[in-house]
Amino acid sequence: MLKDRVVIKDKGFQILEDLTAPGREAYFTTFSLKDEKAVRNQMYSLTYYTPLNTMTQPVENRSFVCVWEETTDNKQIEEYTFYFTTAGAKPKLQWSIEKAKKYGSNAYMITLKWKDHYSEPIHRSHIWLKHKRSNSRFTFLRELIEPLDANASEPIDQYIIEVPAGVDPTDLVIEGDELLQQKYLLMGV
Repeated sequence: MLKDRVVIKDKGFQILEDLTAPGREAYFTTFSLKDEKAVRNQMYSLTYYTPLNTMTQPVENRSFVCVWEETTDNKQIEEYTFYFTTAGAKPKLQWSIEKAKKYGSNAYMITLKWKDHYSEPIHRSHIWLKHKRSNSRFTFLRELIEPLDANASEPIDQYIIEVPAGVDPTDLVIEGDELLQQKYLLMGV
């Protein structure tokens, strides 16, 4: 598997060649959570790690990397996406769901707080509201989840939702895909 052949280093990564399947070419691109997915037209070619080529592909700290291999006739074989950071602990993304009576009897305020002084926009495909009992997922209406004021001491974003009568709001949680979870530690209040 490609995932097993990508080696993360201090300032980047290396890719090992699959010697049992020659004739492949490797590429990579970087992207952020504000993107729905990796943009392939901004790709870079990779050179496989060998005893003669020990170069590490440098990558900017706190970025997502998508690596893939293709056959020589441009058919994609495998893909692996990971979050690259030189920092130890993940920044926290804290969430809460609280009653918002001024908007109606079934209205609740979702608040997302970027902790640790690090925030960036997140595409709605990476984060959602989930009802734990029914496993129903609800997407955010706006395309980007982002701080209302990025320069605030504690950046937040807020949404008003209406919960159907009979639904217990304590059964609602904020979840994210694997990419979001690689970057942030999601914390309910």
